[in-house]
Amino acid sequence: MKKAASAITGMFIILLLFSSCSMIPEKVTLETLLDEMVDRENMARFPDPYYNCIQSSSYDRKSVSPDSAGWFANADRSNFIRTEENNGRVEQVLLDAEGPGAIVRFWITFANYQGNGILRFYFDGENEPRLSGEPFNLISRGELVSDPLSASVSLLTEFDRRGHNLYLPIPYSNHLKVTYESDRVENNGGKPGTEAFYYQINYRTYQGKVKVKSFEMSDLLTYAERIAEVQNLLANRIKDPEKVKAGSLSFQNKLQPGESTSFKIDGNKAIRSLRLKLEADNLPQALRSTVMAVNFDGNRTVWSPVGDFFGTGYQLYPSRTWYQEVSDDGIMEVFWIMPFRESCVFEFTNLGSQPVEIKEGSVSYSKWKWGSNSMYFGASWRQYTHDTEKPRDLNYTMLEGAGVFVGDGVALFDCNPGWWGEGDEKIYVDNESFPSHFGTGTEDYYGYAWCRHPEFSHPFISQPAGYANRFVGNTVNMRYRALDAIPFTESLRFDMELLHWTKTVVNFSPVSYWYMKPGGICHVQPETEEAKKPVIMKRQDIFSPILGEKGIIEGEDLILSHKSNDTARVVTFILPLQPRWQILEMRWANARYDEDIAVKFMSEQSGDFRIKAKLSNGQNHGRFSISVNDGRSPVQVNSYSKEFAMTTIDLGNHKINAGENVIRIRCLEEDPKGEAGSVFGLDNLIFEKR
Repeated sequence: MKKAASAITGMFIILLLFSSCSMIPEKVTLETLLDEMVDRENMARFPDPYYNCIQSSSYDRKSVSPDSAGWFANADRSNFIRTEENNGRVEQVLLDAEGPGAIVRFWITFANYQGNGILRFYFDGENEPRLSGEPFNLISRGELVSDPLSASVSLLTEFDRRGHNLYLPIPYSNHLKVTYESDRVENNGGKPGTEAFYYQINYRTYQGKVKVKSFEMSDLLTYAERIAEVQNLLANRIKDPEKVKAGSLSFQNKLQPGESTSFKIDGNKAIRSLRLKLEADNLPQALRSTVMAVNFDGNRTVWSPVGDFFGTGYQLYPSRTWYQEVSDDGIMEVFWIMPFRESCVFEFTNLGSQPVEIKEGSVSYSKWKWGSNSMYFGASWRQYTHDTEKPRDLNYTMLEGAGVFVGDGVALFDCNPGWWGEGDEKIYVDNESFPSHFGTGTEDYYGYAWCRHPEFSHPFISQPAGYANRFVGNTVNMRYRALDAIPFTESLRFDMELLHWTKTVVNFSPVSYWYMKPGGICHVQPETEEAKKPVIMKRQDIFSPILGEKGIIEGEDLILSHKSNDTARVVTFILPLQPRWQILEMRWANARYDEDIAVKFMSEQSGDFRIKAKLSNGQNHGRFSISVNDGRSPVQVNSYSKEFAMTTIDLGNHKINAGENVIRIRCLEEDPKGEAGSVFGLDNLIFEKR
């Protein structure tokens, strides 16, 4: 998947190696990799020894180029490098990598798995594997190490629907081959009903004369003490394991609309943490419309709404990772190391229309010895609000220069309960024509699987909000990189496919983090107008229920204004019709006798209209009455049917007001077999002007 490095890139790496050969460690081992994993300062220095970070995955091989029909192909399962026979066994090859190198992240999930597959790791041309076992046992059940280096997420999700993540590094000196054996799996996607194996392997390939000690099972005992220390640091999210002597600066201010506040720190130093708490009448809008810009040595490298920067989007969702924390009381913190030679300036600007108070703000900083491999920290933010009728690539960030990509997150609002995240990441390093990182699904990239919505926080991946994975609402996903950080010497471009099950609209806002050497450029400019826009809190903020020229209002766009029972569940529901996943309705899912709900819509003009309602019918449906603006006698409907069907009923002639109008639905009779109540489903309302 990796394009050959250009001549310029090769010369850059050779010069780098010759100029700093004395800094190359005597040997890369499991222990040195663990040390690097929890060394936040190391992230702020350009890699020495230099390495390429590459991904091998089960992405659909029909994806060849952006101008080909298969670019958004989605059969991202059971695609292997090749099938081969080893000692009489038929094995599928997942990874075939020349050394020296190391696997630094291994993610998997399955469908139709019977529990008897075998992963094998062949080191340095050996005929027999040094490491083998059942995939779940090796990757997430703790056969090698315990949580969090070996973990499945979310613990609230059934086990076989989780994403399984191994962060224990597996170094190799000359070569590593990883295979999978199962009598139920086939290459090239497999046939329906066969075992589906989804995988992503991030691995390093070191450049130059780097000595790497290949992994052995005995290393788990040899380095047991260090493994335990790293596990403790990660599990407890230790903020300052080095206990560095640091200074601090506190700040508070109240920002009127359009106002800014800033502070400056002079000297050769490094920011070690940033802490912030905002207060405002409309806190979600404040989190999005209060933006932070950071200048290091006169160059702005950070621009982002504060909520997105701290990994919480525009609502406060508690989470706790190695690089950030959002607590229940609204305090947000990050722990990126941000070095500078002469000065740094933090500036906070209120782009919104309300006063915003920085209730609590502080930074800690320490001395920093600036060297030839020191880098500036950077972050960019974007916002897209797109329909999903056709898949598309959304750009997260575009970087030019030499640096390291270290993480990203996305905050989104989905107007449809269908799954929004079938899309794959595509990361192009140093002007590649084809991405060296091509994924298998957005949730796979963020470490979970099967579009599951339960929340989780892991040191390097987090889903503090997952409601939109199943319902209409918000999701926030994050991925922070340590050993799987991606170095580049010329450029990096990160795209994510937006590939939705349904035709709808998604508000999609990614934030990206990186380090770059002086002279590096981020081609994502501040999106001031996007940060000013009202945040999306409900579906109607995008799909307003307004009666216009078309004369149709979709049921799922109606606004719930009343329910006689607080437990009434009124949801947007996907109907089992063609085209698949694209027909929605407003569904009252647990109606009881004599309970009622009211939904409202707006009209641009008053007048007399004949109104028809398109309803769903089914075995769990009941008998209801429908009235318009509490006018003429309600129309009674029986929506019970042995088979699922759609029917259109005539609600009669009604006076429609300019402005607000109300539809009231009352349950007259429950489905006698419905233990949870009856269903009422409204696809749309049709208005004919009289």
